[in-house]
Amino acid sequence: MSFLYFNTARQDDNALGKLAKDLIEANPKEIKSKVLSHRVASLKEGKLDREGEKKMNVLLEKYRKKAVEEGIEKGLAQGMQQGLEKGLEQGLQQGLEKGLEKGQNRLALLVGHLLNAGRMDDLKRVSFDEEYRAKLLKEFGL
Repeated sequence: MSFLYFNTARQDDNALGKLAKDLIEANPKEIKSKVLSHRVASLKEGKLDREGEKKMNVLLEKYRKKAVEEGIEKGLAQGMQQGLEKGLEQGLQQGLEKGLEKGQNRLALLVGHLLNAGRMDDLKRVSFDEEYRAKLLKEFGL
């Protein structure tokens, strides 16, 4: 940031002297420079540049909407990803539980059939021989 110091005590009858007079004048109506007079009046009377204010508000609203839209998009994407992961995890867990339950039920039915048929040797063998167990499950339609 740079500063410029201007000695307003010297008010000659030239362009710089007139500017010095304008810079110390409190009444905007007495300021000769139209630009400075208008700006001082705007600041003193609280009349800011309404056109600039409108443009700034439009830009701020535009950026606010864009930020909200981006936030919603990111939130949805993150929510969908988390939901998908959680859903897959729950689905997998439920599938494993149902599969395990179904397998246990099939084995219990096979054991019951073998006991009813008095096939004790087969009953022992299905406890360790997976291929033989699959063959007997098929035999009994399980």
